[in-house]
Amino acid sequence: MGVLLGSANVCHGQTCFGVPFDDPSVCSGHGVCVDEDVCQCASGWTGDACDTPDRDNDGVADSSDNCPNVGNVDQADADSDGIGGVCDNCPDRHNPGQADADSDGFGDLCDNCPGRHNPGQEDRDGDSIGDTCYWLGTPVAWGDRITPDAPLEGIIQIAAGGWHSLALKSDGSIVGWGEEFGLGGPPSGNDFVAIAAGGYHSLALRSDGSIVGWGSDSDGQASPPSGNDFVAIAAGWEHSLALRSDGSIVGWGSGGLWESGQGDPPSGNDFVAIAAGSGHRLALRSEGSIVGWGSDWYVQASPPSGNDFVAIAAGEKHSIALRSDGSIVGWGANSSAQGSPPSGNDFVAIAAGGLHSLALRVENDCNRNRIADELETDSDADGVIDDCDNCPGVANSDQADMDADGLGDACDCPCNGDMDGDGWLSAGDVISLVSRLLPYSSAYYWVVCGLDDCGDVNGDGWISAGDVIELVSKVLPYASSYYWVECPQ
Repeated sequence: MGVLLGSANVCHGQTCFGVPFDDPSVCSGHGVCVDEDVCQCASGWTGDACDTPDRDNDGVADSSDNCPNVGNVDQADADSDGIGGVCDNCPDRHNPGQADADSDGFGDLCDNCPGRHNPGQEDRDGDSIGDTCYWLGTPVAWGDRITPDAPLEGIIQIAAGGWHSLALKSDGSIVGWGEEFGLGGPPSGNDFVAIAAGGYHSLALRSDGSIVGWGSDSDGQASPPSGNDFVAIAAGWEHSLALRSDGSIVGWGSGGLWESGQGDPPSGNDFVAIAAGSGHRLALRSEGSIVGWGSDWYVQASPPSGNDFVAIAAGEKHSIALRSDGSIVGWGANSSAQGSPPSGNDFVAIAAGGLHSLALRVENDCNRNRIADELETDSDADGVIDDCDNCPGVANSDQADMDADGLGDACDCPCNGDMDGDGWLSAGDVISLVSRLLPYSSAYYWVVCGLDDCGDVNGDGWISAGDVIELVSKVLPYASSYYWVECPQ
């Protein structure tokens, strides 16, 4: 093995593997010959003749290194997935595909909210469900057969089947409503992380990566394959899909469809979401585009173009998709308006059934990032989160902004020239402005000011003698009868 290039002396007259020490090609051109057949390799190379790339300089060739960009001499791989622990986005779970649907650095099998970008993995209540998964939303439904048996609260995910619907609660349990065809009652337990509703059957994904099915199993649609490497599920009329952690898709049920090739999933390992309709299927690629296949009589398998989609849903003969801006688009059959979603940009989740569709709306989301405001930072505790607050460091629930400059009055001047912020222009403000300018008068005639600096009376971005003159002219007309004038005169 070559030695990393350092301060060792070159031994003149030596050769390394038949190449003279002073030949430019010695040590493959990636090191120096320090002794007979001993190469000292430059950074990024290893091997006796320094002919093997080693980006992380750990002595293990890149071609054999289970983490070629981070030094790991011991090549530790606790979950035996071929990815070194120091590089593995889920080091304790076997996930060779390193699936990370929300691109937050945490593998889907370890992510406490795999559908939402949350690199901090915040979980204030310690229930293993990330805070960003708690939308605290209210289900919105349209179309036919839509009414839940009772008001629902604490819902973090929804699914619509042929004649029934499911909802996943924040405690990991499942509730269902609608006609009992294939519903059969959800399984008990609090370890569920995803749900899917088909024509007459349902599926649920457990936190350990396994799938459970119930309801009608006429074509094997409710009998999922075994394994613990699944990260997403979808249920069609008599068929089902699952997304593996390596980004590939597997399907089962509706034997005739699969045998004919009509329902064969597309090849590839770049998929992050799946959806199954009556006879059609959809898949969302990592770059935000949608792929459709299967029955297309109502063009339900012909999605719109674009790379701004973040979620997909396939109904009986229609499809809907959620865009990154929180709006919904629909296509395919529309006999009960199931393919005509409501307008708006405050939606965070979608589902499509037989003749109906569902969407989850976050009504308290001022910055439109699809996270309820009550889960975001509000430094001054005034009920307005920092991202939306026009004065995040000072409580101002009314968000008053007299001069409409985007800076709340609590952080802004009532008017330019009001140096003491009392809402009046007076001789005291003139004195304060002169004091603000005076330290710079020996070297400069002006001083640059911040956007909230009350001394910039004329609004030119600088505090200068001109601002003093401007302020005096505002106060002077009132000097004979008053000593001040109210803003914003």
